[in-house]
Amino acid sequence: VRVTLDDGEAGVLIADHYPDRDDGLHVSAEIELNTQLAPQPCRIEVWGLSEERRELLTAKQKQAMNTAWLTRKTRRIGRLRVEAGRVGAFGVVFAGMIMRIEHNPDGADWRTTITAQDGRLEWANARVSESIAPGVALADFEAVLRASEEALLGKEPFEAFAGQFKGLLELKSLGGYEQGFALMGNSIEQNQRLCDALHLEPFWLHGRFMYVPRGRSTRDRAVVLVRGDTLLHETEIERGYRNAIALLDHRTSPGRQILLTEDDGRPIGARAHRADSVKRIFSTWDAAWYDHLALRPTTPLPPV
Repeated sequence: VRVTLDDGEAGVLIADHYPDRDDGLHVSAEIELNTQLAPQPCRIEVWGLSEERRELLTAKQKQAMNTAWLTRKTRRIGRLRVEAGRVGAFGVVFAGMIMRIEHNPDGADWRTTITAQDGRLEWANARVSESIAPGVALADFEAVLRASEEALLGKEPFEAFAGQFKGLLELKSLGGYEQGFALMGNSIEQNQRLCDALHLEPFWLHGRFMYVPRGRSTRDRAVVLVRGDTLLHETEIERGYRNAIALLDHRTSPGRQILLTEDDGRPIGARAHRADSVKRIFSTWDAAWYDHLALRPTTPLPPV
């Protein structure tokens, strides 16, 4: 596990623990991610930080609170970055804005608790600014901007986009839209209307505002979970929806396509699922590092 705070000036390494060696500070984490347009919470506990490191984190929090008070803006302590996993599957499992840092005595040691949320400031400020994908003509981009402006001024989003750029709303066989698109504005409600018009599901992931076609998955390569190996348990809830417990894997993120298979390669349930939510629970005190998944059936991605 590697936990880092970045305040925009200098990164602070909070903890760096290697599971295959008995060294580093002990860390426990609980992270909840989903495909809802809402803040994604994270709670990290670290034991044994030095007094110097605790004072540094406290000073950064006080400085951020004082700045927020003077400028009448939301406090920005910094970004929390959590990396975790096993050999061959180590990567970012959370990245978001820190809300609070607390230090409390715990027996003969000290326990530092850090709470953070991905999308918290963006949700509060209600701003979205997404650029188009590479290769889209400037004229198309300008047409999307004009449509966005008309929608923000009150025109029905579907009419605004269809009038400026009909091809944008043309659904293609790969599950995407003919061109890229851009959403800009200062209102969650307006942006949600645009997403509804385009049949998109927006959500936050590691500081990025993500979009997927409704009911579909991201274009990332599917994560394969094999029963008895990386898939520990699964059960069908209803109509193909399933809950599953798997070994923690940073690639298993909301919106991503998940393939459940038996150990002989046969699919479990639907041919493909999408992760609607991922709850990560792990601790260096324990060998049980799991992802708790809520899955929905979805259309398999075409071969790469």
